[in-house]
Amino acid sequence: MLDQGSLHRAEWDRSINKSHAIIYEKSSMPVRNAHFERLLDVLFEQTCIENMVSSTISAKKETETKTLKKCLKSILWHLYRAFSIDQDCYVQISLSSNSYKVKDELNPHRIPRRIVDVVHRLHEAEIIDMKIGFLDRGILYGRRTRIRASVKFLSELGSLPRPINADPVPPPAILFRDKETKKPISSNFFMKSTNVTKITELVSSYNDMMLGRKITLDGISGDLAAWENKKGEFTTIDLSKKFISAVVHCSNDGLGYFRMHGAFWQLMPSGYRHLVRVDGEKTACLDYSSQVLNIAASLNGYQLPEDAYNIDLGNFFINSIDTKNLIKSAVVIFLNTSDKKSGYGALRSALRTTYTNGSFPVRLTNEFFDQVVTHLVYNYPFLEQYLLKNHGHDFFAEDAEIARSIIQKFLDHDKVVLPIHDGFMVAVSDRDLLHETMHKVWRDRFGTVIQIKEE
Repeated sequence: MLDQGSLHRAEWDRSINKSHAIIYEKSSMPVRNAHFERLLDVLFEQTCIENMVSSTISAKKETETKTLKKCLKSILWHLYRAFSIDQDCYVQISLSSNSYKVKDELNPHRIPRRIVDVVHRLHEAEIIDMKIGFLDRGILYGRRTRIRASVKFLSELGSLPRPINADPVPPPAILFRDKETKKPISSNFFMKSTNVTKITELVSSYNDMMLGRKITLDGISGDLAAWENKKGEFTTIDLSKKFISAVVHCSNDGLGYFRMHGAFWQLMPSGYRHLVRVDGEKTACLDYSSQVLNIAASLNGYQLPEDAYNIDLGNFFINSIDTKNLIKSAVVIFLNTSDKKSGYGALRSALRTTYTNGSFPVRLTNEFFDQVVTHLVYNYPFLEQYLLKNHGHDFFAEDAEIARSIIQKFLDHDKVVLPIHDGFMVAVSDRDLLHETMHKVWRDRFGTVIQIKEE
């Protein structure tokens, strides 16, 4: 007999392969559209949401009515966005009232907890289908609540014009996170830091410029694009996310990280980045080669050879291509993990994902990984102080500083550059400017030379 958790999973799994989902975003709302507003008014009346108003005083009653209508508008907008991908597409949404804090910096429209009541009302009125989320702590298995337009409401959504685009709202320039838990923390104290002020001004200027620029994908008319991976899972890219935020990790040791996140081109599969357009123009993408290894070398006054990952492991069973893949993964993982157990486990998992069915030429034992570490330190002695000692954040801070310097140069020229951590995209006409800027910024910061490759 199935337990309750198994029953829940079975219910989900019946539809999981024939549909996919987008994530509900408190910050997302549509540009004003007469057809959309008309359907919103009709839906508000049909579902009797006004009866949910509890205030009797006129002013408060009007405010509460507007609040409920805003909640409905937000839900309708996400149903529309999901429907624009596929009529079976769901919206993943939290029904926890704690998810809707009106003073949350990531909630610019001040969506309140009453949205939970509106979701339930729409379900009662058969406007939406809903699968309630659950969490089975015993096996650490869970699903968020999903909603989608009911069959009877599909025609109403289908009557809306295509596309209706999102009304972009830049996120906060700085997001503060606890270094260990990664959870948001109050920013009041840290905002006084000179470095924070400087970075806030840069990111705010960048996002202000991006408000007036069109960053699109060739062949996509709306804001959403979806890809199916080899496992049959869908990834949805939201093109309205053309802004960045600098994430600051805070600890007793101070502030660190400062990497920039949030833009859609950072999240999309790299194989599709050639479709990105800047104000209608095709783009070029340049990457720093072996960036993290070059940073570690440069900080120690060492100039890496051109083919930095070409290290002889003394193993006749591994060809040069597999060796380079192994060394590249090992360097990145071992710089970001704190001990052998976590580092070797992560590398083993990464290689098994790349080389399916155990096709890597040798057994991935701890003894073999010990040999990899030995060869890395023999070829690059400066790595000994960093490997398996959790120094990743130090190098992330360096690459973030490089990225900000490149962004500033392009802002000075009133030109768009799209950061992807160790790489950047620009309009094809700005490719030479990007190449020159990347070299100069690196040389000025480290005094070394790094190879730059084009995707």
